[in-house]
Amino acid sequence: MLEDGFGPQARLVEVMSGLTAQLVADSENDADSATVLARVCDAGVVLLDAAAVGVMLVDPRGGISVAAASDERARLVELLQTQMAQGPCMDCVSDKAIVEEEDLSAAQGRWPEFASAAADAGFRSVLAVPMMLDGNAVGGLNLLYTRARTFTDIHRQLGEVLARLIVLHLIRDDEARRNDRLTERILGLLHDRVQVEHAIGLIVGTLSISVPDAWDILTRVAGRRGLSLRSLAREITVDGRSPEELDAEDRRYE
Repeated sequence: MLEDGFGPQARLVEVMSGLTAQLVADSENDADSATVLARVCDAGVVLLDAAAVGVMLVDPRGGISVAAASDERARLVELLQTQMAQGPCMDCVSDKAIVEEEDLSAAQGRWPEFASAAADAGFRSVLAVPMMLDGNAVGGLNLLYTRARTFTDIHRQLGEVLARLIVLHLIRDDEARRNDRLTERILGLLHDRVQVEHAIGLIVGTLSISVPDAWDILTRVAGRRGLSLRSLAREITVDGRSPEELDAEDRRYE
C-alpha cells in the first residue's frame, strides 16, 4: 500500500477501519490472542507492503518468545533472533526504540548471525517497533521486506499504531490488574502457539505435506467453521480428531 508514496488514503482508512472493527468484535466475542495477533500481522502486510510480519513478546518467565508470524519464513527469522540473542526485534525491546535496517547486507557488523540468516530466508530490510506499556517494552513488531528500502515516518507511525493495538488487546480488561492480566495473556498466547504448532506437526507427519500446506488447511477449516485456531488445534491435539478427517473436510470445499 505504501509502495508508491503513501498509497491511496481511502484504502488506508478502509483497512484500518476494517481492522479496528474486527478487533472490537474479537474483544466482544472473547477471541483468543492468537487470532487477534494473526489479524494484526496480516494488516501489517497490507498496510505497510511488508513481505512478512512477526510479533515477539517478553516472556514473564524470562527471555523473548515468538508469539505470531504472518508466514513460516517470518516465524523462522523471529525464532532465530531468540536463539542467537541478536537482531532488530531484540534491540528494539532492549532499547525501547524503533530499530530499522534498510539493507541487511550492510548489517553484518551489527547482527552478524542474524543478518546472514535473514538474507538466506530472502529478506533484505527490516523495521522493528517496540510494544510499550508503562514505559517498558513488552514485545516487538517486526516488518520484513524482500528488498532494500527506505523507511519513512509513515512506516514508523503505522508500525507504532499496530504495536499499540496489540498491547491494547493484551490489557483490554481489568485495568487495575493489567500487569497481571498481561502476564496471563502472554503465557496463554504462548501456550496456544505451542498447541497450534503441535497440531501442525501432527498434520505434517500424518499427511506427509509441508508446514505451509498444513497451516493453510488449519486456517481454511477454522475460517469456514468460525473457530479460533486454538479451538481447532485442540480438536486434533486433545480430542483426538485425525488429520485425515481435517483434510477431508478441507477438500469438500475445493
